[in-house]
Amino acid sequence: MRITAVLGSPIRNGNSEKMVDLLLSGFSNDDISIFNINELNCKGCQACDECLKSDSIECALHDELQPVLNSVAETDLLILASPMYMDQVTAQMRIFQDRLNVFLRKDFTSKLKDIPTVLIFSQALEDTQNYEEYFKTLRKVYKKFNINVIDTIVLGDAESHDELKNDKVIQDRLRNWRANNYATYYS
Repeated sequence: MRITAVLGSPIRNGNSEKMVDLLLSGFSNDDISIFNINELNCKGCQACDECLKSDSIECALHDELQPVLNSVAETDLLILASPMYMDQVTAQMRIFQDRLNVFLRKDFTSKLKDIPTVLIFSQALEDTQNYEEYFKTLRKVYKKFNINVIDTIVLGDAESHDELKNDKVIQDRLRNWRANNYATYYS
């Protein structure tokens, strides 16, 4: 099984990255690729429309985001992780989202196969339902690309970068994600 994790946090080893690590601990024998967008030299879509001219997923920008896009196209499970900043995902994750346009055809159908996806968020607010409308919008946007969200995991009350250590429920949910979900999505 191929797994691609995209980290949208500018903070290394912060809550969202630690959450991804815990979820991935259940997939130790699988082909795992982890990309930290903050460490890549990349920029947002330039609206050149070159990607609409063929079924290729090669972006005209030819930057360091292309290997991430290639991995997404070949993955069996996608994990997208970001802290919430200013009521939305980080600028880094928005660059990644912006560049998903490479996966659309001229008629707005997706070049991707159906990709089961887990969204992981950390936020300073204690109420983990606070951003549910925003998450619903994200799920709708991702669906256009055949990126189908099968689970959303939110760590609340995460004002510091190491709050995951204080939430045993989320830790257990992440650690046991494969055992609790694999048969549902991969049988």
